[in-house]
Amino acid sequence: FDPQSRAPYMQSWNFTIQRELTSPLVLALTYAGTKGTKLYTPGSNLNQIRPELLGPPQQFGGLTPQQRRPYPEFQSIAYNTFGVSSIYHSLQVKAEQRLSRGLNFLTAYTWSKSIDNGSGLFPSDNPQIGGHSAFRLQNVYDMRGERSISADDQGHRFVMSYTYELPWGPGRRFWNGPGALPKILGGWQVAGITLLRSGLPFGIDSNSNTTSSLGGRQRANRVGDGELPREQRSIQRFYDTAAFVNPPPFTFGNAARNVVRAPGRANFDLLLGKTFPVRESLSVDFRAECFNLTNTPPLGFPGATVGTPQIGVISSAGDGRIFQLALKVNF
Repeated sequence: FDPQSRAPYMQSWNFTIQRELTSPLVLALTYAGTKGTKLYTPGSNLNQIRPELLGPPQQFGGLTPQQRRPYPEFQSIAYNTFGVSSIYHSLQVKAEQRLSRGLNFLTAYTWSKSIDNGSGLFPSDNPQIGGHSAFRLQNVYDMRGERSISADDQGHRFVMSYTYELPWGPGRRFWNGPGALPKILGGWQVAGITLLRSGLPFGIDSNSNTTSSLGGRQRANRVGDGELPREQRSIQRFYDTAAFVNPPPFTFGNAARNVVRAPGRANFDLLLGKTFPVRESLSVDFRAECFNLTNTPPLGFPGATVGTPQIGVISSAGDGRIFQLALKVNF
């Protein structure tokens, strides 16, 4: 650990305008920001060769890469410090309706951007003694080169949760008379959660570390935009793989730490439920729930290593549609 490290700190600020549009409906418009300073940075390599000493041995009088390390008597040294920063800005819109005529909902949309030079670095990145491929920090001497879109940045995020009591049965507007039919048809409730968000960003690595810096993972060189038009994307080629190539020997890749976005997410969860009163102290709740109603596959990250058959290929996905039935007895 860096003995000169200072304690990290966060600064947050926001400004909100809130307006009641109708008696049960409230709209809020918010600008919110957060800045992180002196944040934790795990596992950079303190014993990486300095950039001015990169090159073939004959360029340095025959000195091997190991002999050119700052501490040549050691292998890799996992160095933990508090030296990165982050900045986040967002526009947040929220509409909330309290229960009125059987309906209540909460809708939130966030348009934001998060930038830092350290997200995606975890303690598990510390390599085993003698290795260096697990260090994610490409060049410990160039922290400005690590600054990019944050690993958890979501440019657009929309979430809506709602509950609606169907308007028939006892105590409701329709079919509220006596008899068995209103009791059977009445008391039903529909609820759900809708999520729409942008894809998460990720970086493109080189398939072999040719810097000979004995430092972290080498990123690719970016020679094109990397994005594909929506109609050209597929699980076999989600981004333009020709836009990324291996860097020349003894140089660092110029691609940003997070440069391409994975697929976004669209998810709809739905619930249909009813409470059956048996007597005053006994009732039965029935719930029919569907997760991922549209069966839209939550696709994983595409392959991101230049020179491998998996580059650009999406080979994983989360759960498809799931149905769940439940009964609960309250007494």
